[in-house]
Amino acid sequence: QQFIQDVKRKLIPIITINTQLGDGSTVPYIGQDSLQSGIIAGRLFDLLLPGINNILIANMGSNSHNAQHIINKESGLRLFFNDKSKVTIDTIEIDNYDDINQVKTLISGKLDKTQGIFVTNSRVHKLVNAVGETIVKQNIKLIGYDIIKPNVDLLKTGVVSFLLNQNPKQQGLKAINTLIQNLLFKQGLPSQSHLPIDVVMKENCDYFYSTSS
Repeated sequence: QQFIQDVKRKLIPIITINTQLGDGSTVPYIGQDSLQSGIIAGRLFDLLLPGINNILIANMGSNSHNAQHIINKESGLRLFFNDKSKVTIDTIEIDNYDDINQVKTLISGKLDKTQGIFVTNSRVHKLVNAVGETIVKQNIKLIGYDIIKPNVDLLKTGVVSFLLNQNPKQQGLKAINTLIQNLLFKQGLPSQSHLPIDVVMKENCDYFYSTSS
């Protein structure tokens, strides 16, 4: 926040990508509507398992509890199931996601009744590395983010049901183009610009992965 204030004081144009700061009224933002992507994840779980009643949200990262886009994704999922009183949604914070034993220790006790897991960033493959055997055995449905090879491999084998594509390259490209338009042609910076939320499954993942890799 201090850095942003310093930049704005010097009248340097600034755009954030992926994570929106506040309501977007003071710092322009390019990326997904993260709240809506959480709502879409809820819809997908509802389609996968009609009558689902136990979902686990896995935030995998040391700063995830302070990241606005992670908070919004979780809020969106809860919002979708808000009027479904029989749905229990728990959240787990996994800071050291590279430590397989720590991941197992933190999550294993929560899997007995879990029917679906929503991983709020690109690290769904890290979760599978630790407890994939239990996930497959109990037929737990997984939804995560980002079209990277380890995630796509799990999507193709059916371990992961859906990935939500955040279009990171498009975010960066659009941000640079917007800054160029502002600096060269004095066009104003939009307060926010949302990119489409792509729902990727094993039947269409090759079209996304071939263009994003």
